[in-house]
Parts: sequence; C-alpha cells; structure tokens
Amino acid sequence: MSDWQGTDGLFIIKVTEFSEQFRIDFLEFTHSNPEKYTDSSIFFWYQVGEKLLSVKRWGDLRMMGLELYVAHKITLAYNLQQDALSGNRTGRGVRLTSNESVGDVSVAYDNQVGMDENAKDWNLTMYGRQFYSLVRVLGIAAQV
Repeated sequence: MSDWQGTDGLFIIKVTEFSEQFRIDFLEFTHSNPEKYTDSSIFFWYQVGEKLLSVKRWGDLRMMGLELYVAHKITLAYNLQQDALSGNRTGRGVRLTSNESVGDVSVAYDNQVGMDENAKDWNLTMYGRQFYSLVRVLGIAAQV
C-alpha cells in the first residue's frame, strides 16, 4: 500500500486520486473491464468509508483499511448485480458454498479456514476478512 499521509499528518486525498491508487494497489480492479468495477462504485464506497474510518483510531493504517473496505464493498455490490442479472432478485448476494456437484463430479471447500465467526458479512470476501482482521488488531471491532 502506498503512503497517503499528507504533510500535515492528516490523510487528505481526492476521490479521483484514491481511485487511481486503489487500482494500482489492487490490480484485480483495474480498468481492463470498466463495467465490472466502476469509478462511481469506488467513489461511493470511498465516501462512505471516509466517514466511518476515523483517522484518530486508524492512524497510519487508515488508507490500507479504506482500500480493503472499498474492495470488500464493491466486490459484494458486483456479486449482487450479477445475481440480479441472472434473475435472482432476492438481494442475498453471494453465499459461501461448501460443496458443488456437476454430474458425477463433486467438490467440497472448507469455508471455516480464515473466518471469524463474529465477522458476519466481512467473511464473504477476502478483502472483508483482511479488513476485519485489521479492525480487531486495532481494537475497534465494536464500531464495524
């Protein structure tokens, strides 16, 4: 992650700069498929995260937390959009699948590895799990 700290010690950044740096730090969200992870989606969740992640509590880790927060939220939003496009209008989004079968072939996954039972929807993406891990380290789990 990049050093986003300004000369005055505050994390001050424009949304467009955030989007550019976010796409550098998380290459999987690059502009190669702009319809998949739009700037407007990144901007929206950045603005929400800006309000929720306190500079005082997060300190030097704030931008890392903000990027993980945005990655988690836009991944969930994209998954919900894909569900809706496929006809699933329940609003449930992605659920962790423990097994899948196609014909005679079956595969099972251990979804408990790396998960925190208190993390709720933060468990649904790898970004959410990393974010929640930072939250716990910082001692601010009650605020998430």
